Amino acid sequence: MMELTILMPCRNEEATVAACIAEAKDYLARGNISGEILIADNASTDNSRSIAEAAGARVLFVPEPGYGNALRSGIRAARGRYIIMGDCDGSYDFSRPDAMLSALREGWELVLPMCLSNGSQGYFPMQDAYDEGGYEANNSRFKPGVAEKLIAAGKEVMAELAK
Repeated sequence: MMELTILMPCRNEEATVAACIAEAKDYLARGNISGEILIADNASTDNSRSIAEAAGARVLFVPEPGYGNALRSGIRAARGRYIIMGDCDGSYDFSRPDAMLSALREGWELVLPMCLSNGSQGYFPMQDAYDEGGYEANNSRFKPGVAEKLIAAGKEVMAELAK
């Protein structure tokens, strides 16, 4: 069994899906990790599926509408022992999921990724931002190392709660 599935739910992400796949492929190669990149395509009407296939991902067509259907179908189809999920809209950094994989290897049953925004509005911006292209247009990544620090802090909190 391969170790890792990097699952990316997708609906009309032709502008960003190839870059996300490239980041994930590079991560798997750099870490010599046995894994796959699985795109759970939720009935995209653009070229997302063909772009994802050309970029080297395995693509699962999910005809039932809804983000939850894409996730459930992708999880069922995953071949990896572990699954790391992130949207393929460019809001997740697939080049460095080391802290998540490390936590899974340590026995954590669930590690939740976060899409963080630098700004006072937080993850979901005001309505006018949606009119200008949605939250994707306004989010940005933190500097390297922040995700690892958040995961480490979260593990400390969970260990304290388990006492």
